[in-house]
Amino acid sequence: DGGGWRRRGKMKEMNAVCNQKYTVVNFLPKMLFEQFSMFYNFFFLALAMSQFIPALRVGLLATYIGPLVFVLIISILKEASDDFKRYRRDKEVNDFQYSVLLPTPPPSETDTTSTTTGPDPPNDPAHIRGEEGLAALKAAAALVPSKCLKPGDVVLLDANQRVPADMVLLRAYPPEGAEGD
Repeated sequence: DGGGWRRRGKMKEMNAVCNQKYTVVNFLPKMLFEQFSMFYNFFFLALAMSQFIPALRVGLLATYIGPLVFVLIISILKEASDDFKRYRRDKEVNDFQYSVLLPTPPPSETDTTSTTTGPDPPNDPAHIRGEEGLAALKAAAALVPSKCLKPGDVVLLDANQRVPADMVLLRAYPPEGAEGD
């Protein structure tokens, strides 16, 4: 899967985006609280409740409760729809795959076949030039969902690709055909 080497146990979603207002458990209580904190809805609720007192009853109970229930149902359906759209948008953003450069394991003390000389590993971005080098860099990367990115990850971005988190630009490659360094 590409991301298992980075974390022990279950991968944490450190970079997950969540714009939802509600959960399945708190939707109805929060929604009703928001609706009745508006003056007009509270006024019509108080008016409908007053019809349960026989001395204050003016007409049919349904003429007071019906419009209030209708407005509440429409508001609840609209909020549920909006929150579900936020959930789908968040899921799409969180599941988008990014190329993360894998760390080069340090040569073991018993490994005599290592050809690495100097402090920088061969897939260090500073040593890679041109399209061939960029292709080699991408080959040394794993695809990781946006929600699983963590501080310290080296993310390879393409032109016009969404930046998934706060990042520091380490290197930019010139467009094809432009003269580089």
